[in-house]
Amino acid sequence: MLYVKENVIQRIARYLSEVFCGTVSRVLNLILPVRERHWVFGSDYGRSFRESSKYLLLYMLENHKDYDCCFVADTAALKKELESKGIPAVTNNSIRGIVKICRADAVFCSQNMNDIRYAFRKKGRSYYYMTHGLPYKICREALPAKSHESSSLKGRLLELFGYVFCQDYDMKDVSFVPGTSDFLAPHLSRVIGHGVPVKILGTPRNDMFFNHDFMKNEKWIDGTDGKKIITYMPTHRQYGNGQVTPTPFEKNIAVQQWFREHNVLFLMKQHPNMITKMTDVFSNDVIKDITELWIDPQVVMYHSDILISDYSSAPLDFLIFRRPTIYYFYDDYKETEGSLYDVIPDFPNTICYSEDELFECIRKSIEHPDMMSPTDEVVAKYHKFVDDKSSERYYKAVVAEKYGE
Repeated sequence: MLYVKENVIQRIARYLSEVFCGTVSRVLNLILPVRERHWVFGSDYGRSFRESSKYLLLYMLENHKDYDCCFVADTAALKKELESKGIPAVTNNSIRGIVKICRADAVFCSQNMNDIRYAFRKKGRSYYYMTHGLPYKICREALPAKSHESSSLKGRLLELFGYVFCQDYDMKDVSFVPGTSDFLAPHLSRVIGHGVPVKILGTPRNDMFFNHDFMKNEKWIDGTDGKKIITYMPTHRQYGNGQVTPTPFEKNIAVQQWFREHNVLFLMKQHPNMITKMTDVFSNDVIKDITELWIDPQVVMYHSDILISDYSSAPLDFLIFRRPTIYYFYDDYKETEGSLYDVIPDFPNTICYSEDELFECIRKSIEHPDMMSPTDEVVAKYHKFVDDKSSERYYKAVVAEKYGE
């Protein structure tokens, strides 16, 4: 499992490693100048290869081989996996990785700016945040007013440690972020803050929705041929400290039988933040929990006929397919966390608040998918571009901004 809680010894070992690597990197940053068109990519704090960083890197390796591009992994296992697929990779806490980062003139992150450590500020270096998702829920830790603030002495000391040894860059250093529509742009600006420009380019992670050959070779589950795939992808609760989202229909024998009769497979994919709190995972022949299989969310959406979610941005990506999208608001998340805008007017037939309402939406979506699918107007509201050119547009925007080409 990639998302595990560290014990005291593991945490001390990590801090000592970061002190050593951070010190070495600080020195090398003074000695080694950046090299033009040397780009490093990171996602999910280096723990997994996904999100827009993944897909832009793949685009660069395929279309711009004159650039020196590589992924920065947090573990040797991930590095080995990527290299077995022909994808250049280094580990963050290695001399080779530190040198690679020191040489980089462009740093690309998607989960957070500390997807890559030791990419300290220096002359000629630019930072690009590709966004973890489209803006919808209010993430208190992401809003500018809350960013990098801590009221406790321990928190302030950890922030100082991170600044000195791991990173001295954050959102205010980002050159621009990619947006998908004029409607979403101001909401993205609110989340990012610091006056960082938003450029409507689309999001690279969705380009592969159109690449069927690529998706066929990505990790997926067996035994889904001919089945209707319904996937439930809720967001986290209290950043992983809340209650794990219950699996719908776990105790509803009648609904499970209906799934069998209609050749439906119901997939449950919890948010990664919730994994350390998951216990008694439920799966059977018609309901399958795929959380710990570590399948790329974009791949999951590609294979899904119907997507169920709540305050996650996954349904907004899923709009590109024009397939039924169901919102299941089973708890009081909106009162405790909040959303940036109201999706209910855009999805009037697919809003649910109970398991009974959820099943009714599923039934209608299976029997009348056209009636339950988003309209062209709704898709256009959230996506100016519905194509596989977002990586190309993003690349051209970076080159124009950074190299004046």
